[in-house]
Amino acid sequence: MLDEKSSIPLYSQLYQKMLENITSGLWQDGFKLPTEAELCQQYGVSRITVRMAMDKLNSQGYLYRKQGRGTFVTRPKIEQKLAYFYSFSDNIDHPDEKRQSTVLGFEAIPCPEKIAQRLKISAGEPVFKMERIRSVGTIPFAYEFSYIPCVLCPQLNGDSIAEIGLYNSLKKYSGLSPNLATEQFNAVLLGKNAAKYLQGKSTQPGLHIDRITYVDEQIVEYCDTIVRGDRITYHVELHQI
Repeated sequence: MLDEKSSIPLYSQLYQKMLENITSGLWQDGFKLPTEAELCQQYGVSRITVRMAMDKLNSQGYLYRKQGRGTFVTRPKIEQKLAYFYSFSDNIDHPDEKRQSTVLGFEAIPCPEKIAQRLKISAGEPVFKMERIRSVGTIPFAYEFSYIPCVLCPQLNGDSIAEIGLYNSLKKYSGLSPNLATEQFNAVLLGKNAAKYLQGKSTQPGLHIDRITYVDEQIVEYCDTIVRGDRITYHVELHQI
């Protein structure tokens, strides 16, 4: 029940409770909300209070209505600005939810030929290979592999990356501060492996991002990422030269 004696309006209290249900994962993507009448009874409020709370959630992209079927939970798209150098963990616009990075694997391997070409090193040179998932709140949106030449940062480790991120770890252990990146984008299907980690279907649209990161002119990372196409929007500012 809500607190009628609180200075916070009832619709705002109800909005916060419903938002918590969504962001905590209690109401997952696709969950059908109780009817307005059921919400009125559950929280002891009027229909107009329920509608005001739902309208606010709808305007923020958390709900959508299907004619004749009811109201369902969805998630606002994550916005990634591309106007300047960015890292996923530091430059994502999304209301109310925490950014997370889960390291699935970290090991040193001989560099495969294809990766060596992207890093501009010799095949067989030792590189760190990292597999991780990027999430906002409880929702994963990117599945990626990163490759970093071991010689650049011999102390690099998965625990540090999980705690403070890759770029902060490079700076901590080797004084390297990435400041430039090039990216190529192309449309793909998620595929079976990425879909498993991104909680999607193998046949649904995704975006492949091929990224090379530099410290000045030195390549420090090659990153191969698959992003859920329905989870993220890329924002680009175009200026007349």
